[in-house]
Amino acid sequence: MTTTIAKLAVEALIANGIEQLYCLPGVQNDHFFNALFDHTDAITPIQTRHEQGAAYMATGASLATGEPQAFCVVPGPGFLNTTAALSTAYGMNAPVLALVGQIPTGAQGKGHGLLHEIPDQFGILERLTKSSHRVTGGGDAVGHVVDAFTSLVSGRPQPVGLEIAVNLWTQDVTGTLPDLAPPGRPAPAVDTDAIDRAAKLIASARAPMIVVGGGAQGDSGLVRQLAARTGAPVVAFRTGHGVMPSDDPLSIGMPVAHSLWTDVDLVIGLGTRLQSQVMSWGHDDDMKIIHIDIDETQIGRSAPVDVGIHARLADALPAASSGIGGFTGSVFRTVARSRSRISTAVTAPVVSRCRRRASTSLQGGMMRARSAGLPCRSSTCAMAMRQPDEGGRKVTRATPPSAVASSIGAAFCADGCCCAAVATSSQSLSTVTLSEALAGPAKARQARKRDSRPRIPFNRREAAASRQNPRARVLRRSALR
Repeated sequence: MTTTIAKLAVEALIANGIEQLYCLPGVQNDHFFNALFDHTDAITPIQTRHEQGAAYMATGASLATGEPQAFCVVPGPGFLNTTAALSTAYGMNAPVLALVGQIPTGAQGKGHGLLHEIPDQFGILERLTKSSHRVTGGGDAVGHVVDAFTSLVSGRPQPVGLEIAVNLWTQDVTGTLPDLAPPGRPAPAVDTDAIDRAAKLIASARAPMIVVGGGAQGDSGLVRQLAARTGAPVVAFRTGHGVMPSDDPLSIGMPVAHSLWTDVDLVIGLGTRLQSQVMSWGHDDDMKIIHIDIDETQIGRSAPVDVGIHARLADALPAASSGIGGFTGSVFRTVARSRSRISTAVTAPVVSRCRRRASTSLQGGMMRARSAGLPCRSSTCAMAMRQPDEGGRKVTRATPPSAVASSIGAAFCADGCCCAAVATSSQSLSTVTLSEALAGPAKARQARKRDSRPRIPFNRREAAASRQNPRARVLRRSALR
């Protein structure tokens, strides 16, 4: 049974699990959409008002689902309208198929001024995608379509281009049709020697730091396991946010990481270019670098690495963790016990600030608890509650500070007591964010500062005048601040 290139493209989209096609139809792709019309039960065309919207919708859907997506646009200006979204997909590691039409093959590069003709469209497509494929006839259509989808699901996730001219859609495909849903190229094998060298560096490090990028998004559990085993803090940059939960004790931000950079003796880069840290913050001979990435071209690009591992994180991290567990030297035990010098430096100041906040900004809640004579019901409460005894004297009753140093979160019990540890077993505690816990003293100081300023009388007449005069309203606001 013969099939056309248009039907081949539609069947390939369906076979590879593309359920929505973001598109803006045009004359150069009419035959493709005629073939698509018969399969709208399996793939839904979503028409946009602008080509840029189609490409960005495919990029957003890919980032949200983690699955390949596709869009289809006309050539020339239509394709150029998608280049910003293609660049975004390239930088954000989004697997997106760009199905782009083209003017007739005989008129390409001739400068006849045909509708939507631009010079070297395929060259532009090549520079914005991981790989690009141009169908030239029925003989090579199957090969180019299969190669495009193979590249889409293999290696580092990035956009792939497929260009088909208007006079080729209705041509018959020659040869037998293979499986249109390729399994993808095999993942690179893990270098066991490199894993052993990396495990030794991690075991001997006194102040390691883990840097994660967008390439670690699908391996959050493995990253957390490595961080917990080594005690190394984890810093994310741009697309790496979310790999490590922000409320994890070992999750730090860029400012904290920068302040600790001079003490780091080992950097473990996972799915990241290490550009911001190593290139901007500097490195020396005392700093060792381990770089694990699925994209071999990124390893060692920002700085020379001591151990470079070209592999998927899902394959390399379990091997590295098991290799670390095989060491029983005193150096590794010291690192595991202290949870690294850096993590201690991070948690101690924050815990101290939480304690100060409990003693200063929650006096009202503590006084309510004291007046009611109620002890703190939390078994993990770290604050001493001064409560009146039967003779009217005030005594200190404190519960054991069981988990104060284990977390940098903050929690409040129902009696107004602030704890430095997040208690998950007590129903009387509710977890809040760290920023909320640390914002109390600053807000109180701002309120006192506002209260100390002289008040300006403000009656209804002045209110009406200020509403009619925008300049007076602005001046009024500035005076009341």
